[in-house]
Amino acid sequence: DILYAELKINKEDIHVFFNHWPSRYSDKDGGLRKIAARVLRLRIDELQSKQKNAKIVIMGDFNDTPTDASVKDVLAAQKISKDIQNEQLYNMSYAWLEKGQGSYFYDQWNAIDQIIVSGSMLQNKKGFSTESNNAQILNQEWMTYFDKKRNVRKPSRFISGSGKVFGGYSDHFPIYLDVDAN
Repeated sequence: DILYAELKINKEDIHVFFNHWPSRYSDKDGGLRKIAARVLRLRIDELQSKQKNAKIVIMGDFNDTPTDASVKDVLAAQKISKDIQNEQLYNMSYAWLEKGQGSYFYDQWNAIDQIIVSGSMLQNKKGFSTESNNAQILNQEWMTYFDKKRNVRKPSRFISGSGKVFGGYSDHFPIYLDVDAN
């Protein structure tokens, strides 16, 4: 699922896409996630053809990492570089991968929840903008439990796939983006 919202902040249009792509369990080969990426890419291309320097924020549970084909190749969200282009998409979640961090734990920390922005969000310091290190994972001890088997604090889910109720919040940590609205 992809939810689109156009916001007006200080007379500036901000385009936000909230995503929850098919799970790895139900879409083992990733075909449905690639379709979701194509749908999102088409909408972004359409938007950018009408508004050249559109400010775009894309976030959610992609069920793929920043290095998987659906995100990296089909959506064309790349790692932040020194040569920022307004219409290019930049995946701010690469930094989490490089630090061994993530919002979801399955054998290791994974960055399947991601924040991606258009270059215009990183370039323009006037109006609604952000900086390359402003994507965050909210990881608080009260949101976790200690997995003795893996020796790690993990997000405390509410319910298991088999229906066992644990009473936590989610098996993913929330993610958020710090922004400026100058």
